[in-house]
Order: sequence, then C-alpha cells, then structure tokens
Amino acid sequence: MATRTDAQSVQCAECGQYIDPFKSFVCKSCRRKPLCLEHRDRGMRGMCQKCANRERRKQLHDLQAGVKSMKAFLRFIEFLFLVFAVLFSTQRFVPDALPEYIAQNPIVKYIYVPGILCMVGLVVVYFIYLSQKKAVNDLEAEISMPASFAPRIR
Repeated sequence: MATRTDAQSVQCAECGQYIDPFKSFVCKSCRRKPLCLEHRDRGMRGMCQKCANRERRKQLHDLQAGVKSMKAFLRFIEFLFLVFAVLFSTQRFVPDALPEYIAQNPIVKYIYVPGILCMVGLVVVYFIYLSQKKAVNDLEAEISMPASFAPRIR
C-alpha cells in the first residue's frame, strides 16, 4: 500500500502511489491526472501507456487496411498488364485474328505504351506495398513489446 510522505504529495491515478506533483503528468488523450512518470509512454509524447497502446492499435488497423487496398490495386494492375500482354501478343503473332475495328484502334496499334506503363506502375506500387507491409510489421512488434513495458528498476 502506498504511504503518504509529505503534505504536498499527490496520488497516482493508475497505481495509487504517492508522488511529488512536479514528477507527475496529465495524459493528453484521456486527461487522467496525476499520473506518475512510470506510466508515461516513451514513444508517444504526453500519453499514458493505455492511451498510447490504443493509438498504436488504431494506427495498425489503418495500416492493415491500406495494405489490403494496395494488394487489391496490385491485382488490378496485374490484370491490366495481362490484358495488354494478350493484345500485344495477338497483334504481333496473329495479326489476322483481330477484327479490323480493334486492329485500327490507336491503343491496340501502340499497345506497347500502356503495357510499359502498367509494368512501371506495377513495380512502383509493389515497392509502396512492401514499405507499408514493413511499417505494419514494425508497429505489430512495437505493440507486442513496447519499450514502455520494459522492467523498471526501483
């Protein structure tokens, strides 16, 4: 049980320990006060550990949603690339197989341009996808063992 040491000590809202008011803080998220410095999260300035973990989980959820949408966009670009690859192959190797109205279309006539653009887009989006995936993994590692939960020496 925490014991009061002097008349100006305040009790921590989290652990109940009596602390010096100058060694306490107010969480900027939940506005709980006073909290001792042991409950301040080292990664998120001015937040207690509970609020910081809640904020990290929210960020993780947003990043995971971004990764999911990037994956769907990659699939769409792959589909477009395959469509242009089929049209290019058909135009080059079996030119009589395309109907006249398709063969004279400027997109089909210069089919290599959209194919190259799709390929460049695929590479760029893939690298963005990899960086998002890395950010998700880093945040998951931070949530599972944040530095603020390291053993404290008393």
